[in-house]
Amino acid sequence: MKILILDDEKVGHTKQSFVVADLITKKISASSFINKGVEVKAINVFFDNVFQEFVYKIIFGLLIKSNTFLNLMVKIFPPSRLKDLLSFDADLIISCGFVSSCISAILPTTGVIKIAILFPGNIYADKFDLIITPAHDSKSIKNTKNVVTTTLSLTNESIAYSAVVRPSNIGLLMGGTNRSYRYTKSYSRGISEQIVMLAKSRQQKIFWTFSRRTPNYLTEYFGRLTSRELNLKYFERISIPDAVIAIFRDCDWVLVSADSISMITEALAGGCRVTVFGSRNRLFYSKRHKEFIDSMVALGAINSCEINQISSQVYPLQKVNVEKIFLNDRSNISTSIDQLLSKLTSYSSR
Repeated sequence: MKILILDDEKVGHTKQSFVVADLITKKISASSFINKGVEVKAINVFFDNVFQEFVYKIIFGLLIKSNTFLNLMVKIFPPSRLKDLLSFDADLIISCGFVSSCISAILPTTGVIKIAILFPGNIYADKFDLIITPAHDSKSIKNTKNVVTTTLSLTNESIAYSAVVRPSNIGLLMGGTNRSYRYTKSYSRGISEQIVMLAKSRQQKIFWTFSRRTPNYLTEYFGRLTSRELNLKYFERISIPDAVIAIFRDCDWVLVSADSISMITEALAGGCRVTVFGSRNRLFYSKRHKEFIDSMVALGAINSCEINQISSQVYPLQKVNVEKIFLNDRSNISTSIDQLLSKLTSYSSR
């Protein structure tokens, strides 16, 4: 089987795509398929320009479905990557996010299984054999039978929930500016100062890492603040490739910025207690982030706070079994994938 991942180069999306690909690979290896070979390839996808992306946003956001109109737009404004994607001759295509799912939907493929994660539309949902979407996004996909709803975003089994007793350190996962969240200099200073105050008040060490989206001025300001002699003993930057995994191993409480749903999920998957910080009144703070965080707070899975409340946070008490949530999500996805694989005729069973 040849599995093609349409990669929009967003880390959270890429990770979730590979989670599904890994799950499918394991199923095929354990199945009675005569041909158990699996080739997984990720190809970067993007629209060629802003205008092209705008056109497809309009098409997929329309209230009325028109395959004729969609096919016409594909002929007039075909993304240049289509030829590269078709040349791989995939049996199964996985996409995650708006850009990659749009491009997957317009690929002229016959007999190919298509799986979309976080597909944002509704009228062209029938272009996919399976759509995996978190509950806070599922409202935009109605009247379709090919949808599996999850409570959390997908995460790899390598950081799956663990009951190991960890040192009482605090971890810090910082995201950055994206389409729905904007970091200003004053906002970044506020975050940095509050986190330093928290470390001092609790007399606990904080292991921290920032993402590639983190603005340089936040990284520099936080670095200067934490490298001062009085603060140095409280902070340690983790900069190895698996920094996030190291933080989950060495910390039992993790602070996560509200701009990244995938980081929040990974922290929960790592078996940590989680506090999410952000400002609900900020410009560009998206509805989907609010709904996800509110749902997690309502479940008792996380605590959340405003930026000016970080320094007064206490160790959160988890009121729900997060492991069961992950297992339930994975079980639902696994069942749907089993049903898809059973339809494959190119892999004859013994």
